[in-house]
Amino acid sequence: MSRITARLQRTALNNTLRLHRKVINDIGERLAVKQLDEWYNVKTVQVVAEGGTSVVVGHYNSSISTCLRHVYPNHEWDYKLFNHVPRMYWRDIENQKAVFDKVAINLGIKVLQDWYSLSTADVKPFGADSILWSKYEGSLSKCLMTLYPNFSWFPWRFKHAPVNYWCDLKNQRLLLEDIAKQLNIKSIDDWYTKGNKDVLHLGAAGVLKHHQYSLSNCLVAVYNDYSWNRMLFGKLPRRFWERPEHRQGFLEKVRNELCINEPSQWYRIPNMYLKANGAEGLLSYWPHTLSLVEPRFDWHW
Repeated sequence: MSRITARLQRTALNNTLRLHRKVINDIGERLAVKQLDEWYNVKTVQVVAEGGTSVVVGHYNSSISTCLRHVYPNHEWDYKLFNHVPRMYWRDIENQKAVFDKVAINLGIKVLQDWYSLSTADVKPFGADSILWSKYEGSLSKCLMTLYPNFSWFPWRFKHAPVNYWCDLKNQRLLLEDIAKQLNIKSIDDWYTKGNKDVLHLGAAGVLKHHQYSLSNCLVAVYNDYSWNRMLFGKLPRRFWERPEHRQGFLEKVRNELCINEPSQWYRIPNMYLKANGAEGLLSYWPHTLSLVEPRFDWHW
């Protein structure tokens, strides 16, 4: 491109901008816009109604914010204050981060950990909820983990973890490991002494929901390579004994502990033994459930 051609193009562009500026200035006068910052309160439809169609719609894709940025390039515009930001604006992570940096200042957030105590409702007054819903399914935790990736986040410490976060057993394990540190759990057997009340206030509500609100169910699923003894938990899950594999598993443990070698020896096991070993719920299936471990024996009761 020759210098003459480039000069002509710049001249044409400047002439176009001067024309656009005159149109916008005239519209601003009719709309009683006294200062440039007052344009934040003007909607595109108002500009169009005042004769700005050829400029705003024809040249700036119906975006009053884009139009103003070109017409008044020396003014420091804040896109977030417009009713509508330019298309694709929120695709830029830096634009999103700029919003949350300002929200942090307004909310008195000193360190990133302070975000854990906040929710989507807390950032709504500052216009950040539009970013959450358009980009992060309304999840504040997912948004922050994306905008500040160098920080080691604990999603369960938020009021709400990201959508479907607890569907992954690896994430559930991370939570349990964090809780174990806080509860001073040294070995996996220490979990037998813990119940829902010990972990709910540490962010476990979401993960327990995936396991019928049973900590024992959760532990058995997450640490599935460990041989758990369900009877050692303080409380069994609801309807635990309805599943034949649970009844059979308990009976196999009893067989090994009491060295039962003959089917007839099962007759000598008192109900008190079952109660003392956390299997009182098994009594409603007793003695018929013994056929699970001795299917060929002809039981008589």
